[in-house]
Amino acid sequence: DLVVAQLAVQQAGAAHLPIDPDYPEDRIAAMLQDARPAGVLTLGALADRYPDALLTDAPARSTRPGPLPVPDTAVTPDHPAYVIFTSGSTGRPKGVITPHRGLTALATAQAERLGIDDGSRVLQLASPSFDASVMETLMALATGATLVVPEPGPLAGPLLGETIARRGVSHALIPPTALTGLEPDG
Repeated sequence: DLVVAQLAVQQAGAAHLPIDPDYPEDRIAAMLQDARPAGVLTLGALADRYPDALLTDAPARSTRPGPLPVPDTAVTPDHPAYVIFTSGSTGRPKGVITPHRGLTALATAQAERLGIDDGSRVLQLASPSFDASVMETLMALATGATLVVPEPGPLAGPLLGETIARRGVSHALIPPTALTGLEPDG
């Protein structure tokens, strides 16, 4: 649902702000207050947290009055594609606006460097709030590869290894901390 929602927002000419629902409530509230999005798309299970949200899996249950606004200008390479917030390690997290310009070239270059093609299976491992998740998605979509989206929840150690094997993952951007407990021969 997340990838479809992101693509729909892009197609409508707007920028998306991916938010990890596992983040603390105060961090999510600060991100929304800072970004002031025109609308929120989420799942029905999170409807109580976002009262005016459009529910992507249950639109009839949405309480948002009317459709989300659609920008009335043509999208150019300099228009915002998405917003990612910094970790806040040096203070308050800040929203970083990433324009469309260069995203295709970056995704294609990374895919070429990693040998990703239309037969590849790329794991969606990063939190949606990290720019690595955008790269995982773009590398798969730019090459026609399969984007492997695991079940929600933490994915590390033996579960990570099992998921990679069971789902036939050929490519994954894995931070070292996620490798803890992974069987070397598995």
